[in-house]
Amino acid sequence: MSEIKSVLRYVFTLLVIMPTMIFALGTAGNDLNFDGIDDVAVVADHALLDSLAKQYTIEAWVNLSAFTTAPRIIDRANVFSLYLDATGGNHFEFFSYKNPAVILKSNALTTAGWHHVAVRRIKQGANYTTTFFVDGLPSGSSSTSADLVLLAGNTPVTLGNTLMTGMVLARPWKGQLDEIRLWKIGRSDAEIAANRGIPLTGGEAGLLALYELNEGSGQAFADKSVNHLNGTMGTNPLTVDVNDPNWNPSLATVGLNLTAPNSGVLTIGAPLAISWVADPALTAVNILFSVDGGVSWMYVVYGTANDGSYSTYVPGYPTAHALFRVADPTNVSRFDDSDAILTLSGVGSWQKTVTKEAEDAVISKPMHINWDGHAFDCTFIYTSHDLEGIAEITVTIPADGLYSLWGRSRSKGSTRNSYFVSVDGGNEYVWDTEKRDLWIWDKISHRGLTGVAGVSAEIDPLLFTLTAGTHKIKFRGREHYTRLDRIRLTNDLTAGYWDEPATWVELVNPPDGEDGGVVVRGTDYLITWKSRNISNEVTIEFSKDDRVFTSPILIARGTDNDGSYLWHVPDESVDDAFIRVSDGDGGGCPMDQNWDAFTIINPSPQITVLTPNGGEKWQVNTSHEISWSSKNFSNAVDVALSVDNGKNWTTIATNKPSIGAFTWLVPNLPSDVCLIK
Repeated sequence: MSEIKSVLRYVFTLLVIMPTMIFALGTAGNDLNFDGIDDVAVVADHALLDSLAKQYTIEAWVNLSAFTTAPRIIDRANVFSLYLDATGGNHFEFFSYKNPAVILKSNALTTAGWHHVAVRRIKQGANYTTTFFVDGLPSGSSSTSADLVLLAGNTPVTLGNTLMTGMVLARPWKGQLDEIRLWKIGRSDAEIAANRGIPLTGGEAGLLALYELNEGSGQAFADKSVNHLNGTMGTNPLTVDVNDPNWNPSLATVGLNLTAPNSGVLTIGAPLAISWVADPALTAVNILFSVDGGVSWMYVVYGTANDGSYSTYVPGYPTAHALFRVADPTNVSRFDDSDAILTLSGVGSWQKTVTKEAEDAVISKPMHINWDGHAFDCTFIYTSHDLEGIAEITVTIPADGLYSLWGRSRSKGSTRNSYFVSVDGGNEYVWDTEKRDLWIWDKISHRGLTGVAGVSAEIDPLLFTLTAGTHKIKFRGREHYTRLDRIRLTNDLTAGYWDEPATWVELVNPPDGEDGGVVVRGTDYLITWKSRNISNEVTIEFSKDDRVFTSPILIARGTDNDGSYLWHVPDESVDDAFIRVSDGDGGGCPMDQNWDAFTIINPSPQITVLTPNGGEKWQVNTSHEISWSSKNFSNAVDVALSVDNGKNWTTIATNKPSIGAFTWLVPNLPSDVCLIK
């Protein structure tokens, strides 16, 4: 078993940031290996041991390699004994010397290897109930016998054997013992199950003694609890003797212990078997690697089953400073690293890259294909509705490896920048694209639970273990109008991409915008564009209510590629209007169009007062003409007077034509701030 025992710090990098050790962690924990003949470990008698009485919990991790006669796990002569019995199948037994004939039995074990065993006595109502637990679950029948209370004693506690008079060293354990825990309380079912694989601090309430057995050498082993009931090896605590068990690297599933890879030189692209042992209460673990000695980390896989092994390929990142890590997905402070720095070595032309156009995908609506002058082949895909539309791209991988997936995307606004991504029908990830209205290559990442859209991702980059052959990559619409141009898979994890089309044209005006724009019908409007490496002429087209230009209306063919064209807007209203600029005679790439539709609207109605026009001095009770004109307006008008500079108005004529005049008798309301409207 292993446990984190060093100070954590946080380091900023461009990779996935995890709490990291100042020095590489990864030395496995240890256990005691008993020879099955005469080995023993001893905890001297102490008055505190008598606190194991009416209520108690006794726990151990055990791995029996060969059977002997009733081999002892934990024993206190004349007080209690926990052991394994083969009668009727290998099962655990426990008794108190108050009445050794009352024996509590677990169910028979069905598998070999490491097991967690616990015996617990707890008061339930008026009775005390004693129960076995094997691998976190109740096992066998419980007993309410009063004979399972533990008596006070004056003998030591022994591990792996007994010092009982008449059978001294005659009940040897052959195999390994680890993580011995003695509690003076009855632990709950949930506590036993959930904490059997979690390293303790030693300060837990009710803990009498904790033997982690991690020393790895020497004649003594420590009690990590506050009671310090330390133990010694063999029958002579001062020197090595034949009764000493051996220290042994442990594979008990306590904490987290990365068992491979732990050292050496790994060839990039070669098969890599990552193995570990971990707290059995964990359903999943994360596996990561570092190329800079533990400063920063990348995920090999996130949330893989806690079954002890994961097969992948050596990452494509040449370095002499590599480490691997197994980590608890629910607690970033629980992890274990390789025991030593590794080297990842590239041999030959190991780099492999596959590029595919997004529009080559098999598409289901509302996923669509459209045009953009800065996209490769001028085309890209997008979904027109949130949470709908699928594009499935088939790729052929040339070699086994651990691959990163890149996408060239363009996003704008607060709701146009994410896809769901999955490979070969696996987990679906949330990829937040860059929130910029530019075509950008980006390693596909996963927002996860801790990421923030547009700020950070929990897994960055996503890596995929792929074998040579055909694979399917699925992009499912998450937010509408998120554009995807092409994808790239590479096993070269050092690679970066900035490539763009060698020739392009970009429509500048009319501009794109979240809500489009407006143009007035029957007016002149300046269309502008930029380009690179295209011909000296362009074609400009117009489309009404049709983004895909099914029936384009020609504005100009073969006009000079000078970046601008003055267009006389048709004298009609159009709700969704589009302009397209293309190279030469048009009809092909390079070409570009406005993405967000603009609207052609009627001119704003205007009414202009002609007389009076300001500055006139009209006498009261005299007649004068009031006249007006209008534009884009044909309804009747009313005429009003203000004698207080527009604060208050009085109607002086109604239902007049939109263009007209009438003779007005000036009222007896002297003022030098009069207005007509």
